[in-house]
Amino acid sequence: MHHTFAACIVALGIVPAASAQISGTVVELGSGQPVAGAIVRLQTTETATTTAADGSFSLPGLTGSVVIAAAKFGYWNGSLTTTAPNVNATITLQKLPAGDDPSFHFSSSANCNFCHQNVYSDWFQSPMAHGGENSWTIDLFNGLGTPHGMSGFVYTRDSKHKTGNPDGDCAACHAPVLAAQGNGAETPMMDVANATNEQLAGVGCDLCHHLESVDLAYKDFPGVHPNKAKFRRLPPGSPPLMFGPWDDAVFTAGAMRPAYNPLFEGAQICALCHEDRNDHDDDGDYSDPGSIPHQSTYSEWLASPYAIPGPSFQDCKDCHMAPSGDAKVCVFGPTRDPSTIQAHTFLGTDEQSLQNAVELELRAVRKNGKVHATVKLTNTKAGHAVPTGSDFRNLVLLVEAVDANGTALGQLGGDVVNVLGGVGDKAVGDYAGEAGKLYGKINYDGQYPAQFFTEAVAILADNRLFPFQPDVTTYEFAAPDSGDVRVRARLIYRRAWRWLDLAKRWTYDGHGNPNLDLLAPHFGTLMEESRVLVKGP
Repeated sequence: MHHTFAACIVALGIVPAASAQISGTVVELGSGQPVAGAIVRLQTTETATTTAADGSFSLPGLTGSVVIAAAKFGYWNGSLTTTAPNVNATITLQKLPAGDDPSFHFSSSANCNFCHQNVYSDWFQSPMAHGGENSWTIDLFNGLGTPHGMSGFVYTRDSKHKTGNPDGDCAACHAPVLAAQGNGAETPMMDVANATNEQLAGVGCDLCHHLESVDLAYKDFPGVHPNKAKFRRLPPGSPPLMFGPWDDAVFTAGAMRPAYNPLFEGAQICALCHEDRNDHDDDGDYSDPGSIPHQSTYSEWLASPYAIPGPSFQDCKDCHMAPSGDAKVCVFGPTRDPSTIQAHTFLGTDEQSLQNAVELELRAVRKNGKVHATVKLTNTKAGHAVPTGSDFRNLVLLVEAVDANGTALGQLGGDVVNVLGGVGDKAVGDYAGEAGKLYGKINYDGQYPAQFFTEAVAILADNRLFPFQPDVTTYEFAAPDSGDVRVRARLIYRRAWRWLDLAKRWTYDGHGNPNLDLLAPHFGTLMEESRVLVKGP
């Protein structure tokens, strides 16, 4: 039967194309020398190989007209359009000029929109695009971000470092174009009305995609610091350069020319701004004894099971740049498998991400005239501590028990929320002393807890939820003589310490969205909630 089918195919003239080999050599433009270790790929596919010491390669099993791309770090990508078979193919790679030109000016990210419309749209709606406009950052730096920004802590007024480091380190991450200019010299953050274009550029496309390497020997240095961030900014007259993760991207016209850089395939690039310490004595050394960790998200991930190579491996981009379904990176580029295209949304503290990060398990029983409740919290989805990042973020666990009439039962034992949960009226979000627990990293400035990281001389406590390390708390409430009891547990995310929120009167978050920390019913973002009915005797 199979022979009959094959005969019919031939009779109809439908003869499958025979697969063939494309082989040849990758050489360097100008010198003609072979390029060893270059990746050679059938564009948009997993069919790839690496060149041998003599620059040779072979890709078997190809048919028809194909685009073969070649790439190696330190070169612009190259390509060849040919037809299989071809055993004498030559692909030329042009070497990048050496050095870095600090007089280079990064172009506006709006220029990228013409070709990378979906990518630009994702980025423009993300916090990365508006880091230099973040009103909370500006409030903490100079108090000029919101009408009440001069209340509470203001770095330029209150910091012990305001003389030794008057510009602070805010711009290094929130406005890195400022920090990247002139050999890394920073410009102080200004209020948005008076901000320079460099500040308003945020974490821009041109800046990131000119980043050559992140030196983790200086991982404690903040953001775009010249010791930590190495750029490849080419002198005038050079072909345009854009580093990226695609070893098969080929485009030679317009404002960009792609060059493969493995930095964009891993988490190390994120360590640029998500791993640092303070400089406790203003000596320019962020790693000396006495300097206190600030951002530690990268090292938290590195210590988690997600960083272990294998089937469960995930890094930053898998969650924070999850594919959105786009099939093109560039409107003029080839169609790709949508699962391979990372969205530039940089999600993190959005409601969906928060609600998927931690599991809450509540159990409650009645025994010996008491209601015994147990809450188990497990960080099952975040590859770092929850909360992470800015160390004034915190979580509040609230556990409540009421009788059949809705009357609160008195707590007899168990944890209570730390004073940093807010002292006052529970009805308006002051949860200190309530049954539950506060989670966060609490800095100490030598006099007060929960102070801004620049002032920290120690960390009083760090009880954040680390990946797959359950936290179990127990509570006892006075049980009524009769009737059912309802027990409720809520996990609430707060973007700032309660005292700081109230001092600054931040009715909006740093990007203009309503600040849920100050809004009923939860006075924070509800991450998890569980309810248990305990039947009466």
